[in-house]
Amino acid sequence: MARLDYEENQSIHSMNTRQLRKYIADQAEEAQKRLDSAPKDASKAFNELVSYIEGRTGKVKKSTSYMSKAEMREYAYTLRTFNRFDTESEYYNKTDWEKNKSRYEQFVKNQVSKKGKEHKYWKKYVLPSGEISQEGYQEYKDFISVLSASEEYLNDFGYRTIQKYAQDSNKLDPDKKILNKTLSRVYLENKGKGLTQGQLIDKFTAEYDKALGREQEKSAGKPAKVPTKKARKTSSKSNIKTKEVGKMRTSGRVHNKLT
Repeated sequence: MARLDYEENQSIHSMNTRQLRKYIADQAEEAQKRLDSAPKDASKAFNELVSYIEGRTGKVKKSTSYMSKAEMREYAYTLRTFNRFDTESEYYNKTDWEKNKSRYEQFVKNQVSKKGKEHKYWKKYVLPSGEISQEGYQEYKDFISVLSASEEYLNDFGYRTIQKYAQDSNKLDPDKKILNKTLSRVYLENKGKGLTQGQLIDKFTAEYDKALGREQEKSAGKPAKVPTKKARKTSSKSNIKTKEVGKMRTSGRVHNKLT
């Protein structure tokens, strides 16, 4: 049966049979590229995903001749899951770099243009020609991952500490300069010390508390007490070693604040 094009963001469930055949063919072709460039020591999770899409020949299944529409839908979801969750193949590394290259380069340029050693740190990735070296890309991803987790933490706790300083936290840090500077400094000071994300975020929030306290003191013209927080149990979602968080799950909101 002939294949029919589908919309880029069209849901699998809304596709007709001919569109499903086209979608499966496209996803299978991408999955094969990922499989062909997968490392020999790929993780157990990766190999488990492969087992659902690999045929008897060791290649990704492409034929849909004997599949019902329901079976095609199920296989389409399986292929999509594999392609979305692969972070180990060379294909992933190549496409990940191509997708985020401009963001990374702009981030480094923005950092080195600011004052403070926490920003100048990124200058080592600027080549004499003015181009940005790819060597700093993984560190950029790790850094962004920590920033994302930090914002998630702050959102979860509703900026409760900041609210002790003022009803509207924007009065103390309207353009988030203090926030960004503190995040950068704490990250670089503790990089390579083996801290979990949760521990790193705790250090950040303590430093941000102090910074906001100093800012309130300036605005009020008199000393201000910095509220102390009780020790908290690190939530499981933050209890990840910094080095292990290379996935690019950065929201636009976090990225925009930094650049």
